[in-house]
Amino acid sequence: MDHNEPQNLPCSLARRLGAMTYDGLIILSLWLLGTLILLPFNAGQAIESANPLYQAWLLFLGWLYLGWSWKVPGQTLGMRAWRVHLEADSGQISWLATGIRYSVAWVSLVAAGAGFLFAVFHPRNAAWHDLASRTRLVHRPPVSKS
Repeated sequence: MDHNEPQNLPCSLARRLGAMTYDGLIILSLWLLGTLILLPFNAGQAIESANPLYQAWLLFLGWLYLGWSWKVPGQTLGMRAWRVHLEADSGQISWLATGIRYSVAWVSLVAAGAGFLFAVFHPRNAAWHDLASRTRLVHRPPVSKS
């Protein structure tokens, strides 16, 4: 075994929630910026929060950030801070997998977090969206330099 190679450990719920908190702040910022971009198209007036096009726009912005982060570097900024990596069972994370992961994560949240709590009881700490997208979150602790 190479001692310089990081060990992939199942990601705990606490670590997952920590990364989600960081990324939630980034997504909130993107939503504010996305709303600011739309204001000139609405004569500078407030946009109704119940507007389905507006809601779709905000969901798209969230998926764009998360999907790109999951696919290209394999980590969001929040995941990087918490040393969490996304891996796919197939080895390559597809755009379809990011869409499934994002959609099912919303279902997990709307179901009072049940999809996330499921990870506590799963042998590999997998949440609903991990299973649906055939991905997994792993924790890679820092490598000791000894």
